[in-house]
Amino acid sequence: MVFSPTRLLQEPAPLLWLERQSWHPWLVVGLVSIGAFVGQLDATIVQLALPALGRAFDVSLQQVSWVALSYLLAFASFLPIFGRLCEIHGRKTLYIAGYALFIAASALCALAETFGQLVAFRFLQGMGGALLGANS
Repeated sequence: MVFSPTRLLQEPAPLLWLERQSWHPWLVVGLVSIGAFVGQLDATIVQLALPALGRAFDVSLQQVSWVALSYLLAFASFLPIFGRLCEIHGRKTLYIAGYALFIAASALCALAETFGQLVAFRFLQGMGGALLGANS
């Protein structure tokens, strides 16, 4: 098998119907903007909820800070890795995977029953945010 850099950079083609629409470029810009916004917003907005989360899970403020830290740790750790993977394998598929992971992890955070689950799900959410950030 011969190594071909152009083969690695090929992405799935857009849907023909969608590509023919005059608003297609604006849809792409809008989705990328929303992805960049929610990834960054989620990194900071949980700060407001930390006291309520501490009371809900009956943990100290030092412990509840891991809800925010786990997201930021995952985001910062995986951002350069995902950035490189996107350069190698293309952005489209990984961006969609980032959206899916971010949404699924957000739902899991809402359903978390224990503090440990919440911290783990926030870490997953940070991974999804890193995929969004690497492509935005």
